[in-house]
Amino acid sequence: MKRILLINILIVLLLSAFVINSWAVFDDLEPSARARALSGAYAAITSNNDAMFYNPAGLARTNNYGLTISYYRPYGAEFFNTTTAGLSLPLGKYGTMGLSMTNFGVKYDGTDLSKEATYSLGHGIKLMEDIHSSLSFGYSMQLYSLSYPTESVSGIDLGSAMTYGFDIGAQATLRKRTYVAIYVHNLNSPQIGKNYLYNLPRKVTFAIAYEPYSGVISTCDIEKELGKEH
Repeated sequence: MKRILLINILIVLLLSAFVINSWAVFDDLEPSARARALSGAYAAITSNNDAMFYNPAGLARTNNYGLTISYYRPYGAEFFNTTTAGLSLPLGKYGTMGLSMTNFGVKYDGTDLSKEATYSLGHGIKLMEDIHSSLSFGYSMQLYSLSYPTESVSGIDLGSAMTYGFDIGAQATLRKRTYVAIYVHNLNSPQIGKNYLYNLPRKVTFAIAYEPYSGVISTCDIEKELGKEH
């Protein structure tokens, strides 16, 4: 009885966050350890398969095959579980393609309360490059899947839903020291739900970074969530 009560309390909290604050669904999970160390200010300097999560234009700055796999628990909470994987595939003069997957779940005492999955396909290409500067452009498409596997006490199926999003980004470098970027997430204003539609977070990020010496980086991201006053 105590277990059922606790599960339903968690479900109510999850649904409350979903209804009141739509940003709580498919929120920023910071899958890259390097990006977390930089407080998420990563859009200007991302340059490998992690670019799928921060700015797809960064794919153009890698010419190698790459694979990233991570698992972590946000906030150290045992009932939160996040798994991510990213893959970069160089295409020669056509840039670099990226694939990624993110799974975020809430699980308590062996029972899955909610599951979020994001599957992405992206592409980055250099528009110009010389000995002093470069300009890259990238885009990605996301498939979002949200489900609540556990039925309520009264036997109501909380259901599942899917939608898609579209991102674009650009990066510019000057003398391999100064980096500038712009990144737009969920450009197409995706919504998710069946009987009720909820807006997924849309944001635009302006970023700048400076690297006077290799490994010494100062970076700043200014992020604005579209449709909100602050």
